[in-house]
Amino acid sequence: MLSLVLACGDDTGIGSGSLSGTTTFTTTAADSSTSGTTGGDDSSGGMSASADSSTSAAADSSSSGADSSSDGGSSDTGIDACDMVDEPDAAGLDENGDGIDGVLCRAVFVSASVGSDLNDGLMPDDPVATIARGIEIAQTYNPPRMVLVAEANYLETVNVDSGVSLYGGYDAVDWSRDTALNITTISATEDRALIAQNLELAVEVDGFTINASDYTDGGVTSYGVWVRDTPEGLFTLDYCIVNAGSGGAGDDGATGDAGGDGEDGDDAAGSGGAGGGASACNATGGAGDTGAGQCIENVQTSGEAGSAGGDTTTVGNGGPSGADRCGSNIISDCDDSGGNGTVGGNGFAGVNGAGGDTTNANQGSFGGDGVWSPPGGTDATRGRHGGGGGGGGSGGIDEDPFTCGGADLNGGGGGGGGSGGCGGDPGQTGQAGGGSFAMVVINSSITIRNVDLNLATGGSGGDGGDGGNGGTPGGGGTGWTTNNEAGEGANGGNGGGGGGGGGGAGGCGGASVGIATVGNAEVGITNVSFNGGNGGTGGAPGEGGIRADGLNLQAPAGEDGCDGFRADQHAY
Repeated sequence: MLSLVLACGDDTGIGSGSLSGTTTFTTTAADSSTSGTTGGDDSSGGMSASADSSTSAAADSSSSGADSSSDGGSSDTGIDACDMVDEPDAAGLDENGDGIDGVLCRAVFVSASVGSDLNDGLMPDDPVATIARGIEIAQTYNPPRMVLVAEANYLETVNVDSGVSLYGGYDAVDWSRDTALNITTISATEDRALIAQNLELAVEVDGFTINASDYTDGGVTSYGVWVRDTPEGLFTLDYCIVNAGSGGAGDDGATGDAGGDGEDGDDAAGSGGAGGGASACNATGGAGDTGAGQCIENVQTSGEAGSAGGDTTTVGNGGPSGADRCGSNIISDCDDSGGNGTVGGNGFAGVNGAGGDTTNANQGSFGGDGVWSPPGGTDATRGRHGGGGGGGGSGGIDEDPFTCGGADLNGGGGGGGGSGGCGGDPGQTGQAGGGSFAMVVINSSITIRNVDLNLATGGSGGDGGDGGNGGTPGGGGTGWTTNNEAGEGANGGNGGGGGGGGGGAGGCGGASVGIATVGNAEVGITNVSFNGGNGGTGGAPGEGGIRADGLNLQAPAGEDGCDGFRADQHAY
């Protein structure tokens, strides 16, 4: 049997009426009856009090207020219990004599085991089921009511509201308070367990175990208690245990794609110059020179130079054409021939990319949104594209004088240059592990008393990705052989191989911090312990890709990811 004394003064809110005087409620599981002196009805109560002929005094419309001598209606001092201060305390003392540690008529009751959010929550036998609903009801009163929470595990992230204090540790049956015996737990359903921001009236959170979310992957950061933009004196955490959650491991960095292979230059067919090899990265081969046209002695043309797709790799120059013989001497030029073209120059192999670097500043940082950003280093770079080969020079034209028939023969066309191999893509940096923060205080001044902060482990950094291999080069196309007195076209030059992509750095491990202060933040601490916790392990580096230069020179690997930061307190 639970005997509770309800003595309410002015308290307006959801469905509230006015009650003067005092009412003593004796409650069993089946019914409720009233005794004592009542001066009115409080329709906001979760238990109904009906007049009974057995009551020691009846309600009277002419009643002027509470009878200070009524049963349980006032303290020994004659002050209405509803007007007395009885802030719930660690000893569970009922300091105002209303049958509960706290102020019965200025409270909202929450019990996950027996409550329902369809209840009004204004009496112990009519509790709501969630803390969120209790806060919602309490906030409608002026001043806001306190929320008294019975033992249970409440699977919800709690957003506290201005003026609404939360007290755990109550027995769900008799509503006695013992925070050590009646474990009252808030278990987060998102990345933060308890949120307090922009408070304008004082709030105390007392008598709870607060469990932050544990994460296993995705580099997600976990926060226990998160306070933002709250002035001094408006938030107090007392007699609580905060269990930080594990940060999620970072994902491994992606492996870089291999560079596209170069293509061979075209073979010449006749006097026309052949096309250079095509390239996915525009490291094209140069076109071969054409052997047709006007015969001009002592003037040479050449094949086109190759391209490196915008990179600074040395490309192959086009080969010069053979000399023309134009029959100006009617005797000696009958037996001359056009000169042969010169082979196009070869393109150089692209330089290997650089490996990714990590950072020594492993604390990470907070932005203005109060979200932790992990430390980052320098990403690996791709390999450079190989240079395209130059186009082959054409054969020289041969024109005979009329004295020996007046033949006019075009030179053979030059072969196209091979394209360069494309550089391998870099391995991606491993994702950093998520952080683990028991408390984060942003631009706020708060008080923490009698609190155990149990730190957890930051997430491990992901491994760096391997760099992609450079693409193989294309070969030069063949020049045209004339089989007459005109000069032969030359082959195009070979392309250079692509450089290997650098290996990605491992991701840094996530931080593990008890109290992180951000911006203009202060935390007053009394009797607070910091326990356990480790920064996450940095990820392994990725290997560099192979340069396609015939020597298989490997690009640098990335660096190991930095191990995560661990601190009881840290100012960001």
